[in-house]
Amino acid sequence: MAHKMKYLFTSERDHRAHLVTLLCCMDERDRVQKKTFTKWINQHLLKVRKHINDLYEDLRDGHNLISLLEVLSGDTLVSFCFFVA
Repeated sequence: MAHKMKYLFTSERDHRAHLVTLLCCMDERDRVQKKTFTKWINQHLLKVRKHINDLYEDLRDGHNLISLLEVLSGDTLVSFCFFVA
């Protein structure tokens, strides 16, 4: 029989402090994952002499993402013209 754990806080202040700590941990985890994934992408993009600095911004237009997919797959993808409206 599974028991549900309830977290009991002695005050609303304790509850808020717990939430702040939890959010800080989540932010730190996201930062570490972004940094790690950026390094992983750059290791692969070295093969085509490309580099990204910001994971979210530098993959936004799709050009670096296509380069990454080509490196990972070993295939050349069909080129498309990208128009920004």
